[in-house]
Amino acid sequence: SGRGSVHKNMKNAEWILKDFDRELSAEIAEDCELPRPIANVLAGRGFKNKAQVMEFIEKPTTIIRNPRLLPDCDKAVQRIKKAIENKEKIYIWGDYDVDGITSTAIVVTCFEMFGANFVFKVPNRFDDGYDIKRHSVDECIKADCTLLMSVDCGIVAFDTAVYAKEKGIDVIITDHHTPSDDGRIPDCVAVVNPSRHDSEYGFSGLCGATVAFKLMLALGKELGHDLNEIISECLELVALGTVADVAPMLDENRVLVHRGCK
Repeated sequence: SGRGSVHKNMKNAEWILKDFDRELSAEIAEDCELPRPIANVLAGRGFKNKAQVMEFIEKPTTIIRNPRLLPDCDKAVQRIKKAIENKEKIYIWGDYDVDGITSTAIVVTCFEMFGANFVFKVPNRFDDGYDIKRHSVDECIKADCTLLMSVDCGIVAFDTAVYAKEKGIDVIITDHHTPSDDGRIPDCVAVVNPSRHDSEYGFSGLCGATVAFKLMLALGKELGHDLNEIISECLELVALGTVADVAPMLDENRVLVHRGCK
């Protein structure tokens, strides 16, 4: 009965079609050899020419950006490299949704490859709450860690960053969420986030898993590790995190999800 009522509601719905330039649609259909309904949709989505359409359809790997374009990527790489070389213990603080879990899995997988000394935690939604908190720093200290790294959270963890400094704990934040309205970021070693107001990355639609993946690629390259192994082990997690977090299926997200699903 539920399915029937949904079907009835869909039939009675008022469908509002997006406006599009019909002349442009005709040009796209002809130039790209596409059916007119598909060209209509592409024109409605703002595609202007054959080059844009073919990039969207063919999903070339050339549009995937260099990880080092991410804000503070180099700072994060150098601090983690130092920790690995000095056998410092690193505490990875994740998040409890799919993007947070896949982000954590990516960093854990790569840290194992790199021979890092680390522990990790996927927090409990009810007991720990969202984001890195003061108790995250306390748990880091209790675990004899000197570096706290967040994945998929932390962009507004101002108080936590201050508390960590007081306790002598270095913090690296990796996140994709929008910063506070004034653009402030927590005062810590690095804040790797393409959505920062000062970011020159060029695409703010990455999910947390992709941010973590790109940081691990940059770190792997710095350590001389085989990047193909990182891609092979982590790309499906990137695809899962991107889809589950409903990240926009545009730009490099389309390429990463397409190849990750394969």
